Amino acid sequence: MLKELLVRNLALSEELNITLPPGLIILSGETGAGKTLMVEALNLALGERADSSMIQTGKEVSYVEAVFDLTRNGRARQLMEEKEITEEKLDQVSLGREICRSGRSRSFIGGRIGPLSWLAELGEILVDLHGQHEHQSLLKVKNHLDLFDRFGGDKIGELRSEYQRRYEKFRDLERELQDLLAREKERYRTLERLKFEREEIERANLKVGEEDSLKSEKKILDNYEKLFLLVNQSLAWLKEGEESAPGALDGLDQVAKNLEDLSQIDEKLGGCLETVMGCRYQLEDVARELRSYVEGIVFDPSRLEMVESRLAEIHALKRKYGDSIEDILSFLENIKGEIKILENYQSRLEEIEGALDKERRAARDLALSLSQARRSIKEEFERKVIRELKDLNLNDASFQVSITHERGEDLLMEDGPWVSLLPHGMDKIEFLISTNVGEPLKPLAKVASGGEISRIMLAMKIVLADADDVPTLIFDEIDVGIGGSVSFLVGEKLAQLSRSHQVICITHLPQIGCFADAHFSIRKSTKSGRARTEVVRLSEEERTEEISRMLGGDRGGDISLDHARELISFAEKRKKSLDVPKSGSESPAF
Repeated sequence: MLKELLVRNLALSEELNITLPPGLIILSGETGAGKTLMVEALNLALGERADSSMIQTGKEVSYVEAVFDLTRNGRARQLMEEKEITEEKLDQVSLGREICRSGRSRSFIGGRIGPLSWLAELGEILVDLHGQHEHQSLLKVKNHLDLFDRFGGDKIGELRSEYQRRYEKFRDLERELQDLLAREKERYRTLERLKFEREEIERANLKVGEEDSLKSEKKILDNYEKLFLLVNQSLAWLKEGEESAPGALDGLDQVAKNLEDLSQIDEKLGGCLETVMGCRYQLEDVARELRSYVEGIVFDPSRLEMVESRLAEIHALKRKYGDSIEDILSFLENIKGEIKILENYQSRLEEIEGALDKERRAARDLALSLSQARRSIKEEFERKVIRELKDLNLNDASFQVSITHERGEDLLMEDGPWVSLLPHGMDKIEFLISTNVGEPLKPLAKVASGGEISRIMLAMKIVLADADDVPTLIFDEIDVGIGGSVSFLVGEKLAQLSRSHQVICITHLPQIGCFADAHFSIRKSTKSGRARTEVVRLSEEERTEEISRMLGGDRGGDISLDHARELISFAEKRKKSLDVPKSGSESPAF
């Protein structure tokens, strides 16, 4: 349920922090006081479109936040787990919305920035709003089947779950079959192309690292003359110098001989002799390696041509199949897999057709069983709705659950037509109603009277109270178009509904307000020369005065106060009964 609502700088509200209890919550106030402020704020927190004009004059940013108790809301907790939404308290979630005058807005889930769509998804699970001109879930035909199935309880729920599992498998196989059949026309042409590509790559017999090795070899072959010249020149400088310019090794030999003679004179020069001899041995190793290298250099024009040809072949394959030899080899493996699928086409086709026939028959059987189960509860559901409508003084109302099918090619009905299997069975459910004798049944959305819409919505909610797991219901001016004894009946029904849901009702009728478990007054005041909206929870005495005002009497007048006390007392007695009285119950005198 909704635990808290925080509002800052929205419309005429500078800051509101409202704690909401369970049960029936009544919001009332003078015309123009801002009674719908809480609804507007909550809508923003639940992902509705933001309008920067709602920001309080002189402020740049508005913020709303709604905190919900999830102790008994498994669906909401599951959705939070799926989206990895966490809060310090696992049994609650806070949904926030920040609106800037620039037109930008940010949404918050559990104190962290999150997608606006997540607010809307959670909002559908947490709150159901009913108002004369607001989005109403029961008026959406797409919701009728879900509500009707939940009314059917575990039996329909289990059948539907099993059907959906079979249906999804059946449709997956059907899509795979269609894909195979569509590919048949191109199968032979594709197979020939893939085989050519496979053979072209396999014929090349590529090796990982081969390209780098060939490039290094080509570089050596391209620079043969330079290598031969410089190596021989280096050898000459090391060993084969002329008599006037001896090689480096000869020079070191002479230096070593001199140092040997000198060390006989001064032993300190013995270290220099060792260093020179070490250098000579290292240079001698270099000369040996260079001599071996130059003897191994063989310039073979045909080898250069072969290397260049191989590199050109690799380059051509890279242009067609990948940026590297690794990519080309990976492409080859993919080709082999596709060839295998295409070559095994017929056996796979027969395998899919067999599995598809099995799953289609299973889905058909379950769809028929599910449809029969729905029809078995149809009359009970209709009877309960009509009973509630009569309790709400719609004595001439007729109500019907329309169960139809969509023409298709999945299932042949006993009476002739072929119908489609849909994600939730073979049935299409729509609620139809007539509120006047002789008038034909019409879809709920086409019922014109605001007062009738309000009562129909309330009757439906009461019938579906156990099945409908949206915990918080908001009725924005449900009293539009009704009055007198009918409004008292509406109040009784709201009180009944509040035993299984948190019900928030904005009303101007005392016959509804008297049933409140908590009564809040929406007031407009003036602070610092500016109008401000305040929301105040009323004490018992203040509540009596507010009901007196709603009755139309002078606030604080003895007669109107007596009427208010009588009304509240009468409502409290009704609330204490195990069941709210049905039609024909006595109403207090006004």
